[in-house]
Amino acid sequence: MALNLKKMQIDLALRCLRTSDNMVEKFPSSPSPLINLVKNFYEHLNNKDMKKLNELLDSSCIFEDLAFPSPFKEKQAVYHFLEELATAMGQNVRFRIDDVYEEGKQNAGARWHLEWNERIIPFTKGCSFFYCSENSSSLLIKKACVFVESPVKPGAIVLDLLRFVTLFFDKFPKLAVWFLEKPHVLFQFMMKAYKIFLEPLLLPILVYYTHLWTYAARLLSYAINLLQTVLKLFM
Repeated sequence: MALNLKKMQIDLALRCLRTSDNMVEKFPSSPSPLINLVKNFYEHLNNKDMKKLNELLDSSCIFEDLAFPSPFKEKQAVYHFLEELATAMGQNVRFRIDDVYEEGKQNAGARWHLEWNERIIPFTKGCSFFYCSENSSSLLIKKACVFVESPVKPGAIVLDLLRFVTLFFDKFPKLAVWFLEKPHVLFQFMMKAYKIFLEPLLLPILVYYTHLWTYAARLLSYAINLLQTVLKLFM
């Protein structure tokens, strides 16, 4: 089951990255229920119509945004996340769908970007993949996976990093297996090391510089006020 899901996700990703002339239309003249589901999802999110958005979610829905460390599981958690997302978007930010793709009758992918007052926001391109369940009357979102464009463009550094990691894993296979099975353990160890060794050193420095900038801002404010007073005397 997991292998089939991964295969469908890769196939949808390839479709979303394709840019040839025979690309699927943004919204076909007679859209399928699946394409309508994707369209309605973003339309309700843009309009902040949380009631209608909630009606598109399966009771056991999972929402996996790779910008977050873990997926949102169950309908209530997904709804709460989407509610916070809609609030964070404010009144002027909207999702704009570039293309929608289908895979069978229950899977779809979409390429999109964010706009503010109809102006494209840099570094906000993304792809979403929807895996749906079908009840007696309509399609519902059972799982959604979201990939967002990274603002950091490392370029060839990624290949060097991949080469280093591959060599390390090949040289120390047991350590590689341990890390891949329990990556959170290493993260927790690094956080503990930070709190024990680095936080006591960095925190006083940060506090010092915070106070320093506060005094600098206050001094600049006094200087501006003094300059305004002097200019008024000559006007």
